[in-house]
This record gives sequence, C-alpha cells and structure tokens, in this order.
Amino acid sequence: MLLDQVELYENGGANGPAHNLYVGEGADPNFTVHMVNSWSHDAVIGHLFKSRAQVNILEGNYFQGGLPRKFPQAENWLIDIPNGGRLTMRNNILVKNKSGPGSNGASVTFAVEGPDAARAHSVDIQNNTFVAFTKTYDGERAVWPFFFRKSAVPANGSVMFAELPSPVPVMVAKNVFVGYLPQTYQPNAWMNYRGDMALTVAFSELNLDFSLVTKMEPRPGLKATATNIGRPAYSHAARGGLTRRKETIGAVD
Repeated sequence: MLLDQVELYENGGANGPAHNLYVGEGADPNFTVHMVNSWSHDAVIGHLFKSRAQVNILEGNYFQGGLPRKFPQAENWLIDIPNGGRLTMRNNILVKNKSGPGSNGASVTFAVEGPDAARAHSVDIQNNTFVAFTKTYDGERAVWPFFFRKSAVPANGSVMFAELPSPVPVMVAKNVFVGYLPQTYQPNAWMNYRGDMALTVAFSELNLDFSLVTKMEPRPGLKATATNIGRPAYSHAARGGLTRRKETIGAVD
C-alpha cells in the first residue's frame, strides 16, 4: 500500500475508527504500508497514523499534531504501530502540540496493544526530527518521543516483550529533539529514551522547514549499523534522483 504525496486531515471523531489513517493487518506476512512525501495533521481524537500492517515504512513525511477544535482533544498519538512488526522511519518531521485532556503525550508507539508473535519484529528509526511545541499535552503531563509496550526501554540494541520468545532489534539513532522538557525533569526512564547519537537543540537552531541551521554529523567513531549514505534524498520532485553523500543527524531533506 503506497501513499505518496497524500494529505490526511480532520479524519476521526467520537464514534468508530478515530484516526487520520487506520490500516489493518494483511493476509501476506510481508504486507507493507509505505508512506512517503506526505502530510498528516489535525486528526480528531485518534492518531495521525495507525497501522497493524506487518511492515511499515515512513519516509520524508510531516506528522503535525494539532490543538483541540471540534472536541476537547485533538489527536492521541502521532504514530501508532500497535501490534509491532517491522517499522522503518527515515527523514520525518514529527510535531507534538497541546492535544488536550484525554489524549496522550507520545509521538511514536510500538506494540502497545501486544506484539503479534506470528510476525517478524524490528524497529529502525533514524534521521528524524522530533519537535514539541508544548511541554505538556494537557497542561499537566509531559510530552515525550517514544513509548514501547508496558513502558519498556530499549537497551543494547534491543527491547524485550513478555509475549515474544526473543528480543526485538531496535536501532534508534541520529534523531534531533527540540522543545521537550530536559531529561533530568522527566519522571520515568521511558520518557527519557532518545536512542543513540541523539541531538537536542533549541528552536533557534531550526530553520522554518525544521532543518538544522548548522548541519550536524555523528561524532567520529559513533556510526550506526545502518546507514543513510546512498539512500534517496526526499526533496523536491525535480531533484528526486539525488542521494545522500554523507551521514547527518536529523531530517535533512
């Protein structure tokens, strides 16, 4: 299932599937949802992207959390992969705003409804920019980037779920974080998780397109096992054949 240059907005509501996009699992164990060059914003009560597909690939998208409008809450989570599977996220902008009481503060959730033991699982989240336009989503509780089932915290390149016989490989690296409460203020370890080679910057260090004013590269000797060199640079359609020539931190295209 390919979504290319798609805008999703104001889907959801108080009754029925309340999400901008809600995809079920496929009969094919490799059923894949690939979303690229797209914009999801202003969901009503539900998530900006919810998928039970076995494989989800999100590249070069803008996930924009909103403010309450038709109901007391806006979206719940930005990205929800409730049954796990293979998740790849590259070069996305994810913005969390004050979504209101009854909502939630996470940007990306994985396997929160229980991982499906019949499928392969992996998490690969690299070169994205996470932005918080608010410190709290409801005036009281903090926003944070990642939430794994039962508040699990990845360590040493994997995360363990009780429902699975073996650890799930996790590569969260080279992402930029802006606007969140300092990690020393977060009350829980899972709220503090940022992965490897993370960069925290001020809003003044962002351009209007959320790219870094000063392009940053990973420190020498700290290379992730997966690389973005040679991968497509998701930029203007007229320049779609370009590829990256060096490693960078955050969403750069």
